[in-house]
Order: sequence, then C-alpha cells, then structure tokens
Amino acid sequence: GSGGAIGSTGDILVLRSQVDGNTTDGDGGALYTDEDGDVTVIHSLIDGSAADGPGGAIFTLDGDVAVLDSTLIGNRADDRGGAISGESDVLVVNSTVARNLAVAHAGGGIWARGDLVLVNSTVTDNHPEGEGGGVLSAGRTWLLSSTVSANIASVAANLGSAGPLRASNSIIGPAVTAVTTGDAR
Repeated sequence: GSGGAIGSTGDILVLRSQVDGNTTDGDGGALYTDEDGDVTVIHSLIDGSAADGPGGAIFTLDGDVAVLDSTLIGNRADDRGGAISGESDVLVVNSTVARNLAVAHAGGGIWARGDLVLVNSTVTDNHPEGEGGGVLSAGRTWLLSSTVSANIASVAANLGSAGPLRASNSIIGPAVTAVTTGDAR
C-alpha cells in the first residue's frame, strides 16, 4: 500500500519526530494521505524514505503540505517529487530539502500541483530524471528569503513554475553544466 510509515484518509501531523528509512511500493515513502487529508511536518526529520510512486517522503492526493522548521533529506521517488509530491498547495518554512531524487519524473526536491511557497528555506542538491531539479510547481511560486541552488536537471535545473514566479531576498542558481552528462546543475 501507500505510506511507508503513515497512511491516512485524513490529516497527518508529525511533530518533533524522526521518520527514517521507510519504503512503500505505492505513493508516499514516509507519509501518505488520500482524499483531502493535509500533511503538516514541524521540527522533524524525514530521511532516507523511498516510494515506487510519487513523493519519496510525502504524498498528498488532494490535501495541502506544510513543512515547518524541518529537514527532508535523502528521499527517493520513482515518480514526481523526490521529497514532496503535493497534489495541491505546498508551503515550506525555515526548512531544508536536500539530496532527494525523482527517478522517473519531475521535481527532484518538490513537486506542487498547486501553488508553492518557500520562506527562509533551502532546496539544494536534488535531482529528477525530468524537469525541475529543485522545485517544480504547476501553479504560482513564491520565494521569500530562500535559496534554490546546486540542483540538477536537464530542464529548469533549479526551479520551474507554470504560473507566475515571485522572489524576494532569494537566491536561484547558479546553473552549471555537468561535463559528463550535459545536464544543467
């Protein structure tokens, strides 16, 4: 099934916890909600989880994702969203999303079907097989005092946004081309 650590039809709250090394042959390597369940992660670490579907660490079918004062590192999805695959809006505040992998799709660190907001956060060293190395949003994207850099993808190496992008006091990039693969980094 889905949700390597927790699967729910309602909301999930993870507070001051470590969710480490979970796997699923479905969606959401660590946390999964279907219907309109929201996922909120506060003062926590999600590390080394893997999903055969989207969302190496977190997947929501219709609900929002909020990650506050947390770290999502070293997670892997065989679909979109190496760390987060949110089918609605995604909010990341005072957090780090690093070294995640989306094997067969887009959004190495974060995939948001809705709007994406990063506040005082760092998204770095993530890699998808497709586009959006660090983050990929199908909606609007806001960056406030955040850094999205050193991610790698063949298209939109650090950031891709289908809607308007607004950034303030933030760093995006730089993109560097890897000599061996030709991918932008």
